[in-house]
Order: sequence, then structure tokens, then C-alpha cells
Amino acid sequence: MANIFPDTSFIYKVFYFFVFATILVLPFHKIFASFPLTFAGMAGVIALLFSGGVKSGNRNPEMLLWCLIFFAFLPGFFIANDQSLAWKDVSGKLYLFATPLLFFFLKPPGEKLFRRMLRLFVFSCLVFILVSIVIAILNYLMHGVSHFFYKELVRFTTMHPSYIGMYINFAIVITGIDFFRNNSKLEKKQRIFYLIALAIMFVYLLILTAKTAILIGGISLIWMFVYWGKKQGKFKLAITYLILALVLLSAIALSNKDIRTRVGMLFNYNEVNYDNSVLSRQYQWLSAWQLINDSNWQGVGADVSTDKLVEYYAKNNFQKGVDERYNTHNQYLQLVVDGGWPALLMFCIALAALLHVAYWSRRYMLFFFLLILSISILTECMFETLSGILFFALFGPLLIWEKPSKKA
Repeated sequence: MANIFPDTSFIYKVFYFFVFATILVLPFHKIFASFPLTFAGMAGVIALLFSGGVKSGNRNPEMLLWCLIFFAFLPGFFIANDQSLAWKDVSGKLYLFATPLLFFFLKPPGEKLFRRMLRLFVFSCLVFILVSIVIAILNYLMHGVSHFFYKELVRFTTMHPSYIGMYINFAIVITGIDFFRNNSKLEKKQRIFYLIALAIMFVYLLILTAKTAILIGGISLIWMFVYWGKKQGKFKLAITYLILALVLLSAIALSNKDIRTRVGMLFNYNEVNYDNSVLSRQYQWLSAWQLINDSNWQGVGADVSTDKLVEYYAKNNFQKGVDERYNTHNQYLQLVVDGGWPALLMFCIALAALLHVAYWSRRYMLFFFLLILSISILTECMFETLSGILFFALFGPLLIWEKPSKKA
């Protein structure tokens, strides 16, 4: 363990061991990942108590902004009539408070250990991609049925495609920034490895057909080519390469029937087909907006928000929403439904402050991580599931530890 976790005491090695375990498991199973993260928290507390962590920790006030995100969910608890029921919702989000608070007091990892944690996540995502593709191939060979799209592709796990797409987009950001920062030091074989890894992740996003994830991936792709062009002084060449890459990815998408069907939902959302997620979102957001206006933006409480939404789904004849008891599938709307405008205001202040810190301190991984968060929660309530809570609770504070870049 000494070589893997350099320059750390034994208890800190135990702490980082469980952090590594969380990172490895996270793309595969949302519940299993909670166990090593909890053990990491316990080891971190012991480190503070017995290793002088409280005295020697490198204070980072930005870390506490992540705690403010947790507080944005408290209005929905306080206005609830049945607070014992509302507490079940809030208690699941305690990771959002406990993790950054603990990281605030802990000594930051060295640069080498920090990079290893991020690269481990990329490795875990690539392994996930390999496993899902192998399983899909075996299903096709054994049963003659294609599982190379959306939920079928990730059916072997408990994860929803939207979350897998979000994870892979973050892995793309890590790989892209790592590649640009170390490009001059990399050998030709290493550069090829980076480019192959990026290509695999981009193509997998297309096959997965989680539409928001594809949008974020497209933004990342454009940024990478523009950044490379400006840095190398070859902007026109970069734009040419970007156009070629977009044409190639579009050709791959158009050649696959399942991808064409999923993308076509964006243009056929008026069809009465509740398997069309675009149409479902339309009903969910309309119902949420009606509920918000009827409650005068004061919120209805986390205890009854789902029941109230179901009532509005019924009024709008959205039977699938009634049967499945959907949330709003938009975290911003969900915050207002649960806790009213104060909840949304606190959340937006925390998010804006973190984006400001990340941009002006040139913590680029944190900045893009926050962009992924901001866009992903437009179509999913990422903070209402353990998959999203663990992801943001771990990597948000972790990326605060990134050393600010000296160069743009």
C-alpha cells in the first residue's frame, strides 16, 4: 500500500483505500458503493482524532460550499407535515454534507495520489464499457436479440443509462484534460492510448443513447478541439478535425436503427407513446409547473411531493406517471416542489459560487464537473437517487483538492 498511497500515514492509507474502492465500484452498483464510502468516512474521522488531522489539515473554505448544497434540501423537510417521512428523503442526502465537511479538515492528497484517484475512475468506466459490450455480444450470439442500446445495454446493473452517461462524460473530461496537460511528456504509444480511450467512450455514449449525455459529450468534444487548436496555434486545423469527428460520429449514429429511433424522439415527441422519454418529460414538467404555481412557489414538503405530483399527472391524463409515481425528472423543479423558492435559491447560489471558484482558480476538472452536474439535472433528479448523491458527494469535494492551474 505504501507505493499506491505515498506520503501518508497508515490511517490515511486506510481512508484512501476505501475511497479507491468506492471509485471502482461506483459505475457498477449504486448501493454497493455506499459501503466503502461510509468506511472511508469512518477512517477519515479516526484520522482526524488520532493523527492530528484537525490541527494539520489544510483548510479549504470552498469545500464548505458543497455543504450548502445539502442545506438546499432542508426547506422541504421543515415544511413537511410528516417530518419522519421527510427525514427518510433528507437522510439519504447526508453524504452531501458529511463528505465535504470531512474533506475540509483532512489533509489533501499529494498530486500523484490525486491523479491516481481520477485515473482509477476512468479505468473503472472503461471496464464497465467492456463488460456491458461483452454481455451484449453474448446475448446477441445466444438469443439473437440486440441489446446494443439504452437500458438493454446496462440491464446487467442497477444503474440507469443517464447516470452511466454522466459518469462516462466525467471520465472523458478527466482523460481530455490529462491528455492536454501531459501531451508534451507523452510518448507516441501513450498518445495513441489516450485517443483510443476517448474514442471508445464517445462511441459508447452514442450506443447508450442517453440524449442529455450525448449533448454533454458533444460539448466536451467541441471544447477539446477548440482548446487544442488555440494551444497549438492551429485553430483552422482543429475546426477541420472537429467537423470530421462530428461527421464520423453522426455516420455511426445514423447507421444504427436503435440510435436513429432514440434521436428521432426529439422530433416526434407529439406521438402518444409514453416510452418516448421526451413526451414523458413534457407531461412531468407541465404537471410540476402547475403544482409549483398552485402552491405559490412555497413548496409542498418532501413528505407529500410525490403524492401531489401523481395527482397532477392524473389531471393531465399521464397514466404512466401515475403508475410509476415519477418525480419531476428535473432537479431544479423538484427543489421548488419540495421546498419552494428558498430551496432553489440556496442551491443556485451554491452552484454559482462553486462555478465562480472553479473558473477563476482555473480548476478545470471541477469546472467541467459542475457543468456536467448543471446540465444533467435538467432532465433527471440526480440528487434523488444514490447513484447521483454518491457521485457528487465524492467527486465534488475531491476536485476542490485540485491544484489551481497556472496556465489557461
